[in-house]
Amino acid sequence: MNVTCLLPVQQIINFTKIIPEIQTIQVLQTEVSGRFNLDFGFYASSNYSNKLTSDATTSVPDLVFARIALSNLPSSVRNLIVQATRCWATNTNDPTSARYYNLISNSCPADSFTTVTRNHNSSYANFQFQSFTWTNVSLAVQKIYVHCQVSVCDLNLNATCDDLNCGNDRKRRDVSSMHPPHYVSAGPLFISPHYSPDACAKGGYCSDMCRMIDDKPVCSCGRGRVLAEDMRTCINFSSGGLTANTTFYLVATFLVLLVVAYYWKSK
Repeated sequence: MNVTCLLPVQQIINFTKIIPEIQTIQVLQTEVSGRFNLDFGFYASSNYSNKLTSDATTSVPDLVFARIALSNLPSSVRNLIVQATRCWATNTNDPTSARYYNLISNSCPADSFTTVTRNHNSSYANFQFQSFTWTNVSLAVQKIYVHCQVSVCDLNLNATCDDLNCGNDRKRRDVSSMHPPHYVSAGPLFISPHYSPDACAKGGYCSDMCRMIDDKPVCSCGRGRVLAEDMRTCINFSSGGLTANTTFYLVATFLVLLVVAYYWKSK
């Protein structure tokens, strides 16, 4: 007696009680160390073709063009990205000076007088800022040093090196925590103040007396008072006495006025 069994080839099985378990896996990117040469300097214009010398002078409020670039790179290397995360100006070569002015903060302009034209997307970073003078600093030592915190990112290790948005609602990761920062400095850049032809007539430039000499306001003081180190404010002898700098500028001002008086008398 022959018995034949027929079984279906395909079966449909329903499971209604399966709950998928979702897990988040954090993948740490590989970190490597390298040695890079960074060139940081000031330039005459936005085409960055004419680099200024270390003793260059600019006039307020002219723009200062700055560039931080990887140097001595083979032309075939295109994977290294310069990221300037913070830049600030000081009136001395000390980056930790208590007197400073922020130019770039969190990789974006710190104020409306600074423009970042390239950052986080090339082997160099470009930015420009409006020149200015420091308050309570004599004209003879008006100069600017700029210091920047810089990181170098490798596109081969991190595909989001160019993740940067400086919009009003900008949100970005802290690249300095992902790539060890380094510090570079440029300067000094000497500053020549801009004077209005009626600086003395407007009042307020000098605390006491003001005269226009060679299109520049020159301050002087009444009897018993001397110019402070900012060469604009008069102080009493009893308010601290004469410092070496104040004595120098007092003598220099006297000589300038003496020469001017002689010139006018000879005419």
